[in-house]
Amino acid sequence: MLPGILKPIIVYVPIIYHNLCYPDNVTSLRCRNCSPVPELNFHNPTDDSWDPLINIDPECNLSSFRPSSCQYFDVKTFNDHFQALPSDKLSLIHINSRSLQSNFNSLYSQMHGLDLSFDLIGITETWLKRDSCSGLFSIPGYNFVHTPRSIRIGGGVGIYVKNTLKFEILSELSIFEEGVFESIFIQVKNSCTLGNYIVGVIYCPIGVDNDVSQHSFINILSKVSNANCKCYLMGDFDCNLLNLNSDSNVKDFLNLMISHSFYPLHSLPTHITLSSTSLVDNIFTNDPRDFHSGILIMDISDHLPVFSISKVLAHIDHGPPKPSKTRSFKSSQIDAFSTSLTNEDWHDVFHCNDPKRAYDYFVDKFLLHYNNSFPLVINREVSTHRKDWMTDGILNSRKTKNKLYRKYLKHPTHQNYKEYASFRNIRDSYYKKSKETFLLQRMFEIRRKHERNSEFY
Repeated sequence: MLPGILKPIIVYVPIIYHNLCYPDNVTSLRCRNCSPVPELNFHNPTDDSWDPLINIDPECNLSSFRPSSCQYFDVKTFNDHFQALPSDKLSLIHINSRSLQSNFNSLYSQMHGLDLSFDLIGITETWLKRDSCSGLFSIPGYNFVHTPRSIRIGGGVGIYVKNTLKFEILSELSIFEEGVFESIFIQVKNSCTLGNYIVGVIYCPIGVDNDVSQHSFINILSKVSNANCKCYLMGDFDCNLLNLNSDSNVKDFLNLMISHSFYPLHSLPTHITLSSTSLVDNIFTNDPRDFHSGILIMDISDHLPVFSISKVLAHIDHGPPKPSKTRSFKSSQIDAFSTSLTNEDWHDVFHCNDPKRAYDYFVDKFLLHYNNSFPLVINREVSTHRKDWMTDGILNSRKTKNKLYRKYLKHPTHQNYKEYASFRNIRDSYYKKSKETFLLQRMFEIRRKHERNSEFY
């Protein structure tokens, strides 16, 4: 225990699962045969109007803190639960990718299936190299910044920032000790309601001395505290909070975070295997009360993505989405437009002595024929970010793959994993073939076009 740090009152009851036992309903967090899913629980009062400002005694505040509600979501329940967010609200997600190069297609496809575009997407274990082309891993609508390892393989951190946000990299906070403590920090500037705020993505590799990583945390947390602004830390902390009562390193880590007023927003397992569950992926913040937090059931890697979204926006009915409209400019419409302008009587325009009024006459007549010839029609296109090689069959197969993955998470047996892995491998094979065929066809078309241009000249 670090000296001088208050010890929070935390209640946790570890649960041992039967081999075939797992939550029957993903969002209910209940096991069919025994007990609730292991969960980190802070002792707290039952009064829903709790506010730490009522009692400024720090020891009372630590013991009274309760994390935001946390539950599992698949793509459908997520889309049903959260609507499109206004620009002044914040949404974050962390994904341990375990190689962007290998899993980027899956990451892109899974993110594409969500109705919500997150403001910030933190990535750990990018496995990129210094000479990796980051443009190969771009997501439309985002800027990607990352720090890779230069010597050892694996590791690396990065963050996708929505291109509507102004930000800068904070080099003084971005501690990167390869294979020991890896992080990247940015400051988002001039947010509508949050002002300036700091976002950090942290990866703590397995097997690192706890004292070494804590020294880096102390350095970062002290500087963030001095900055006196909201901060959000997301990543893989290699600290299983479910072992709070049995692991002194976990207690020291959590006490260190809480002593700097940073609290975890997730309390359910994020790494699930046939034999164990652990909570190592999390988002910590010094302002946790305004967020809904959850865990997405996605098989991007063996770690489940964790997210936090402004709480006030959950369950808000924004009504049906407004369809986008566009104009069609076909040759027949252009000819009709030209004919209508030719047949129009422009007498009022040419014989008007007032230039301003003449111009108004002209604009009114012109827009009348323009709108009649090129009317606005509803754009039926589902998404502007769909890759050309992603056929309807590939998109539909994603749903089947996700169902098999949910089945495996609910009942982690070898048979369920075999069914899921077999279908996943077949789908991935078809995806790669579709992409390869499309790119070869495009290359052939570009080559033919170049040859025709050469013959012309």
